[in-house]
Amino acid sequence: MTFAGQPVDDGLIEFIPVDSTPGPSFGGVVKAGRYDVPAAQGGHDGGTFKATKRQADAVVATLRANSEIVKPAAVPPGAVRNKDDLPVLGAAISGSKVCIVTGDHELLALEKCQGIDVLTPRAFYERLRS
Repeated sequence: MTFAGQPVDDGLIEFIPVDSTPGPSFGGVVKAGRYDVPAAQGGHDGGTFKATKRQADAVVATLRANSEIVKPAAVPPGAVRNKDDLPVLGAAISGSKVCIVTGDHELLALEKCQGIDVLTPRAFYERLRS
């Protein structure tokens, strides 16, 4: 985490859901430019959070530069209870991806699908950090 282009030495960060959306407020400590939100506080496990237009544009640009459009593979209907999750699994399988990042509890319960890890945003973040 930076401020004015420099890592924040010490501080606090708080995530606050956008008005009328579900999700808890939570936060953590910033040390040496990195922050950690304890799992006991819920981490990044739900809600819609505010971002500046610049931040949102950066995320969209990154996704566009690193995305692949695929036709979802057929997934047996019994693979998950919610049929709306089938295209998500099918797209990951077709795209030969290494993980699915989701907050969907049913998909997370799979842990792995045809060799593809199913991760929370927090677990994905930790994987990137290691």
